[in-house]
Amino acid sequence: MNARIRRGFVAVAALAALAAGSLPATAQSSTTSNLDISLCSPQDHAFTLNIDNGFLPLAGATWTLVGPDVDGVHGLLVSDLHQTRSFTQAGWGHTVSTEVIEEREWLDNGDGIWNPATENLLEVSRNFYAQTATGTQPGTVCYFGEDVDIYDGAGNTDSHISAHTGAWNAGDPANQPGIFMPAAPKSGQHYYEESAAPIATDQASIIGVGTTSVPYGSFPNAIRVKEFTSLERGKEYKSYAPGGVGPLIDDTLLRCNPGPNCSGSAAAPRR
Repeated sequence: MNARIRRGFVAVAALAALAAGSLPATAQSSTTSNLDISLCSPQDHAFTLNIDNGFLPLAGATWTLVGPDVDGVHGLLVSDLHQTRSFTQAGWGHTVSTEVIEEREWLDNGDGIWNPATENLLEVSRNFYAQTATGTQPGTVCYFGEDVDIYDGAGNTDSHISAHTGAWNAGDPANQPGIFMPAAPKSGQHYYEESAAPIATDQASIIGVGTTSVPYGSFPNAIRVKEFTSLERGKEYKSYAPGGVGPLIDDTLLRCNPGPNCSGSAAAPRR
């Protein structure tokens, strides 16, 4: 889910031009609340596959985001595969089943629709999530890792896979599941999304709350999240809307209705 930190420093100008006036205006909170990664500890929590967090409702998700990068317009399709993966460690005391959410990124031909016949595949990741059903903050979306296939940009079959950089999972005793979306997100919260050094150590800070406008619509009370890692330079900024809407902005990519003008303002807004 977080393999695109690189876009944060290769397309800063594009992001600034695209998102000006679209991001939450509220300044970063003067106080910081560090959420302990133990909020997602399988030793202390039971989990559910019904991921219905208002800011990240992954159950049944199908979301399209489109926007510029240095090599052209990229599309990102996020979809619930309706598959599960299970993980366990000796100290957990039980196995955790996770929902598999696929992210499929491609170089778009301008229509905002994934079509393997006309677009070049760039990356496919299968991400593993579960939501806490018990504990002090039930409803927290926890991240148990990802499988990553990075393509060469010239094909979309397994024979063209060029790397698997960033793959990890919480079944490895050296790793822990991270917090991906708090149960009650608010400005000033800071947390680790990944705990899999030296492969993945992404952190996130919620830095703003306000109205966010994208081709998909305009949404009040959206949160703006800054993601960063000690393993790479740069930052990414994402936005999520409440009420079961979910992601609006993924760095340079904006949520839209799939189809013509998906990457432009002509896309029909939906509230």
